[in-house]
Amino acid sequence: MIEKKENVVVKTAMKRKWSLLLTVLLDVAGTAGTIAVYYFIYKVIAEIVDKHAMVDEIDKSVITSMCIGMLICVVIAVLCTIVGSVLAHSASYSVGYELRKGIMEKLSKVELGFFSKKRSGDIKKSVAEDCSTIEEFFAEHLGDLVTGILTPVCLIILMFNIDVKMTLATLVSIPFALIGMIFIMFNKKYVKANKAYSESMGNITSDAVEYFKALPVVRIFNSHGKSEDALRKDIDDIYKYTYEQGKHSMFGYTFFTTFITASLLGILLMSVYEYCSGGAFWTIITKILFFYIVGANLAGPMMNLTIFTLAFRKFGVAIDNVNDILSAEEMVQHEDNTKRQGYDITFENVKFGYGNQDKLILNDCSMTIPEGKITALIGSSGAGKTTSARLIAGFWNNYEGDIKIGGKSIRSMSQEELYGNIAFVFQENLILSDTVEANIRMNNTTATMDDIVAAAKKAQIHDLIMTLPNQYQTVIGDGGHNLSGGEKQRIAISRLFLKNAPILVLDEATSYADAENEQLINKALTELSKGKTVVMIAHKMSSIKEADQIIVLDKGKNIASGTDAQLMESSKLYRHLWEEYLKGSNWTIEGRVDR
Repeated sequence: MIEKKENVVVKTAMKRKWSLLLTVLLDVAGTAGTIAVYYFIYKVIAEIVDKHAMVDEIDKSVITSMCIGMLICVVIAVLCTIVGSVLAHSASYSVGYELRKGIMEKLSKVELGFFSKKRSGDIKKSVAEDCSTIEEFFAEHLGDLVTGILTPVCLIILMFNIDVKMTLATLVSIPFALIGMIFIMFNKKYVKANKAYSESMGNITSDAVEYFKALPVVRIFNSHGKSEDALRKDIDDIYKYTYEQGKHSMFGYTFFTTFITASLLGILLMSVYEYCSGGAFWTIITKILFFYIVGANLAGPMMNLTIFTLAFRKFGVAIDNVNDILSAEEMVQHEDNTKRQGYDITFENVKFGYGNQDKLILNDCSMTIPEGKITALIGSSGAGKTTSARLIAGFWNNYEGDIKIGGKSIRSMSQEELYGNIAFVFQENLILSDTVEANIRMNNTTATMDDIVAAAKKAQIHDLIMTLPNQYQTVIGDGGHNLSGGEKQRIAISRLFLKNAPILVLDEATSYADAENEQLINKALTELSKGKTVVMIAHKMSSIKEADQIIVLDKGKNIASGTDAQLMESSKLYRHLWEEYLKGSNWTIEGRVDR
């Protein structure tokens, strides 16, 4: 049985339930005041028309009292509307604030693997658009619901008290209008298109960022990369689902708007019928004036109800998107009183698959990475090298078996303990749109400027920084000075010198660097690795040859380990990897093709 997720959005909104309830009550009071105005208008019309507009015969005290009553009701309606609007917006913005803050707090607690499933564009859409949709619903559309239901009901009751037949003539088209509204509300194709449209808007945010980053390469090679194909598909999907929404709501909306205004025709026909049947002319005139005023104002609230229905659909999608983040599983810290002793790393019969345990990436994998030594993980593509490195970093907790550091399970470590002891150098590291200093410091408030400069020197990036316009205060990243891939990597390595963690994980750290940067990065990493427990992944066999230990992974298992010399003797797969590497390294252009 699948456990139903807690609706965190609703729970957050309930914290403001009294403000929202008071808003609804004020909307009710404001609507009642507006309805009362119609009654006073009818009384004034009746008094004037009944006296055939003879000024001397009109009871001025009645007119005066009715006008005073109207003024009081208008004031009440306006005050209730203003106060209700202020309360609604205050409550809705508080809900939006709590949701955005909750998302940020949640993202700091989820497994790091969450970000490999949830794209940045989806998260951005939830923080910006979906939270705004939820705010707008509470601020604006709750009032649409109140007026959309209460106004027609009260007006209809008032109309029945004045003239039953004229009321029926006014309402004869309303059921047909409601059919149109119901058609939109329960149209599964419209609901499906609306949800697909929302998903497409999230996709295009992520894919656009990826595409624009890849655009220079795509244009140089005059090709269509995956990022462009994905973005084109998103654009097509948005067009498609916008059209689908319109197509599947067009009939209902047209039906609704046509019949909601047809009530005025019913009033005219009934007036003619009553007059031809011998009705009193001045009485009919009074009713015509009143019912035309009221009948015309029936359409507005009911249109608001339709708007509410559409907004509620959008609100539901937004709740699902935000709740999907807020209810995500957090890293679970298991109870374990074992004290960590050292920084050796052990895998004990680890089984792991990305969301599908039937397709295992690591399958009963056991290995030991000794403290203070350099251990390289190698194997064919898909053997589980990067997965192993990321499991050490606590990217996922849903694996079988155990992973320990210094004899203590990483599941029992707090985030501060785990991440405080591990430093990472991945293929591509994040550079903030901020100063060089801020990028190296990374919220390390205790580091001095001398510490930052020393870290940059060890990372072989200090000399380059000194050539920048404002040196360490130069803004880099998307919002400032652009750096090459190798230069960004050395900025990232500077952070690690400053952090000085005892365990270092290197995942293809030089893959994006040119020859000059690669040499500088290797020099920096050699300095950084001294005295540390190092786990390195590299496709270049030459870069792992001098490792203290090499572990060969195949189909998620440790099939061999030892030094380069030992594995050349004992492992057929290791020798094969070397042969393939040497073939690739010795590739040359063999000849010239003349036209």
